[in-house]
Amino acid sequence: TAGETLKQGVNQYKSGNYEDAVATLQSIDASTLSDKDRKTLSDALTKAGAAADQRRAARAEFEQGQADLNANKPGSAITHFQNAAENKYADKGTQNKAREQMALAETMRKGMAADMKKLYSQAVASYKAGDLAGARTSFRQLMDMGYKAGAFQKSPQDFIKEINKKIGAEAPAAPQAELTPAAPAEATPAAPVADSAVAQATPTAPAPSEAPAPAPAPAETPAATAAP
Repeated sequence: TAGETLKQGVNQYKSGNYEDAVATLQSIDASTLSDKDRKTLSDALTKAGAAADQRRAARAEFEQGQADLNANKPGSAITHFQNAAENKYADKGTQNKAREQMALAETMRKGMAADMKKLYSQAVASYKAGDLAGARTSFRQLMDMGYKAGAFQKSPQDFIKEINKKIGAEAPAAPQAELTPAAPAEATPAAPVADSAVAQATPTAPAPSEAPAPAPAPAETPAATAAP
């Protein structure tokens, strides 16, 4: 009955089976329930739906963390793995795996210490030389790698904030906007060129009109006849 299905859905929610609970509760015809049970159904659906969304969000965080780890971005990966591990709605499997990968990312981050120090020095040099866009790219890379500035160093985040104030935070997106229209612009004129070429080829047909030029030859024939 609808009442039994309602109890089943509520129990699934309490057991942490949020997505199953949503499916079960949504299958109930609320019109067959009493006013009290309809309220219970509404409340349970709201809670189960929110919990299911959070669980999916935790999985998404884990997947992004794994993608960053594979891309040699341990700093960014650690952040995503931590978000997944600390999400109370995440399933135990996701939480445990996130902690394992977080430790792996931290090991990777430490192994990149020498490279990060070198990149930091290059980024600071670019910043001082006025290459703000290039410096920002390097500082962002350092953030993804998980670089931790020393006690007397300015952090990559602080450098990026200063650069954004000087050249604008959205400046890097401009080149992508220019690339998109470029393709159609070149493709469109291509067709007209071909047409004009054909159009020019056609007028060359009048060339045969030069053939009559030899016609004056007959004029010499009468001259020869008049001699006798």
